[in-house]
Amino acid sequence: MKTLRIEIELIFTSEDREQVDAKEIEDTIISNESEFYPRMGVLCALSDRRANLIEGSLVIEELEFNNEGGVASVVFDYEAYYGCKDMDHSDAIQDDWEFEIKGNKLIFVLEIPEIDREDEI
Repeated sequence: MKTLRIEIELIFTSEDREQVDAKEIEDTIISNESEFYPRMGVLCALSDRRANLIEGSLVIEELEFNNEGGVASVVFDYEAYYGCKDMDHSDAIQDDWEFEIKGNKLIFVLEIPEIDREDEI
């Protein structure tokens, strides 16, 4: 299984750079949403083979952390187009992303599941 390693600089909103708060972690993750697209897109495709990730839909529902790391529970949306209005649909996916805090960086190492694709034809 492949892994996605993401290192992003924390966005500090206060002068105190020794103590990281939840808002700073959330802002950093949301501001760097596109870094997570490889995992988000695969999870969408696993949910529905015609799914397309809705960019900008990432929401952090819960955040648990200490000075060393934590877990961000996130939700993001996808839509699937099947050619008929009554067949098209959208849904949300919930995922948990573990991270480490090292200095002024958040470090994520996320697994990218394999997609077992079938031809529709």
